[in-house]
Amino acid sequence: MTEQVKDKKLVLTGVWEEIAARASEFAGKRVTLTVFDGKAADAGQVPSEGDPGNLAEYLGDYVGAGASGGRERLSVETGARFTDYLEGKRREGRL
Repeated sequence: MTEQVKDKKLVLTGVWEEIAARASEFAGKRVTLTVFDGKAADAGQVPSEGDPGNLAEYLGDYVGAGASGGRERLSVETGARFTDYLEGKRREGRL
């Protein structure tokens, strides 16, 4: 079992029997329990608290939040715009 203090919170990680053995320490206290499926836990893939899981979730609040400085909407039809840009560079002999 591991024990960490994060943001003034005690974080215990272990199997149920290890956590339950310390039940008397937490009597009357508010606790949160997260149960991971056996496969992820056995492979060491247990996410940490607040782990977004992937880049899209991590950047979710920031996607589309920045301005390019121009009036074009760069997040609209991005694939087609990039392809057109590359084709233009190729025609100019700069690619």
